[in-house]
Amino acid sequence: MKDNEMLDSLPEFDKAAVQYFLLMQGQNKSLVERMNPEHVTQALENERLAELHNYQKTELEHKEITRKHLLLFILTIVALMVLVTLLMVVLFVYKESPEFVEKLIYTIGGAIIGALGGGAAGFSYGKSKRNE
Repeated sequence: MKDNEMLDSLPEFDKAAVQYFLLMQGQNKSLVERMNPEHVTQALENERLAELHNYQKTELEHKEITRKHLLLFILTIVALMVLVTLLMVVLFVYKESPEFVEKLIYTIGGAIIGALGGGAAGFSYGKSKRNE
């Protein structure tokens, strides 16, 4: 088959699509005009391999995200179990010594409020530095 016969034998729409496909891949127009069926087959095979590689990469990223969600779920369950256990201990101690639990609640609450206040102050300080 002559170089241009293959392209000439295609319907006009398909010919334009093949030329566009190859031009989008950075092919020279003179190369597109001289291509033969083996070139088309090779271009399609290269495109198939690129899509397969992209699919495998996406699949690997999806598995990584799934692992992260599983780890987050497990950590959340463990944190809830620890929280429930601490609540049960506090309630048990409260029956024995309400004054101790009251001091404990004030101490923990003060630490949480202090951390939140310090975090907000640091955030606003950093924001003001970024705006300068």
